[in-house]
Amino acid sequence: MGNKVDWIIHYVANGVKCDVCSKEENSFREYACNAHTHGMEKYNHKDFQLVLAVSQQEAMRILNTFGLWVQEGRRFSAGEYVEGIYEDCPVRLDEFEESGRKVLRVIIPDKHNVFPDDSKCEYPYTLQKLPEDKLYKMKIHLYQIIPELDRKHHMFQNWNHVKTELDGKVPAEIYEDVFSGDIDAENIEDIFRIFNVEFPKNYRGRSMSVSDVAEIVHSPNKSEFFYCDSTGFEKISFEKNKTMAQIQNHNFDSDIKIRDNVMAYFISNDGLTSISCEKFVLQRCKYSQSQLGYEIECQASNDAEPKRFHFLEKPPVVLTKCREKFPRELLYTDLGSESSVMRYGAHSVENLGIVCTWLGRHGFEFENL
Repeated sequence: MGNKVDWIIHYVANGVKCDVCSKEENSFREYACNAHTHGMEKYNHKDFQLVLAVSQQEAMRILNTFGLWVQEGRRFSAGEYVEGIYEDCPVRLDEFEESGRKVLRVIIPDKHNVFPDDSKCEYPYTLQKLPEDKLYKMKIHLYQIIPELDRKHHMFQNWNHVKTELDGKVPAEIYEDVFSGDIDAENIEDIFRIFNVEFPKNYRGRSMSVSDVAEIVHSPNKSEFFYCDSTGFEKISFEKNKTMAQIQNHNFDSDIKIRDNVMAYFISNDGLTSISCEKFVLQRCKYSQSQLGYEIECQASNDAEPKRFHFLEKPPVVLTKCREKFPRELLYTDLGSESSVMRYGAHSVENLGIVCTWLGRHGFEFENL
């Protein structure tokens, strides 16, 4: 056998740094790689590929051996069993596509000399039958309903509920992206198994369950979405742009306070605020892309639209049926000479205490939320 090597070999595998950008590769599934030749075309022959993650030295030995055989005049074809790579077993050559070109993939049998197309073949040797795009980790997003925003109790409801109660439209606005990354999966069933048995590192969400939505990302502009049903998965349309990022301040407070015909006192950006409400609502809301907050909604009888106020933390609120105007001068201390100063800061909750004291002294009932 000659020793002139006039082709190149690319060995792309997890942990190997790129010669151009020095970025470390980490996108392959465990036990998979993409080692392949370039240059066999000068011998009018297909290039060779190896996808089982053997050592770099072993990959070079195997691919160079085939290259030297071709250089000597041997010709190989798909489906051929080839002796001489290993002493105790042949390898097989199968045709696959690699970066848009046809190559001959070197298929190595398992320790029992069983090839991947046999159901008895052991993992990870079975990976060798996968097309190129399946050798890489699957890029996914996992979306789960935000408990605090689940006002109509959609969490853990099956697909039939979505069809009958929501006309088949999944409410993306109450979902958060609890996981975004690459996982060693081949299909949607693998995703379910991983998020119930083999949780990814640093994942802190709950187990995947009914009502969750999994996104499989095929390219920057192409994704598939699957709704987790009671049994199996339903492929759906999903407006991911309406979802929230992973929430940083869960407290699982989903309580909604609704009162009719009350006067509401609370501290807003304008300080002590009092509004006569035909209907008052205190509920959870989206505060930012990754934070939940609280919303006060006040509907006055003479307003077409309710007034809404948003808070990051739960705001103290005083509610009363008393419609008598609160004397705001109670918030001030008289300094004499016609001057006064607020007893507390404009945004201090102590001002609500003054309101409560005034209501109590005048015999009016009130409620603290």
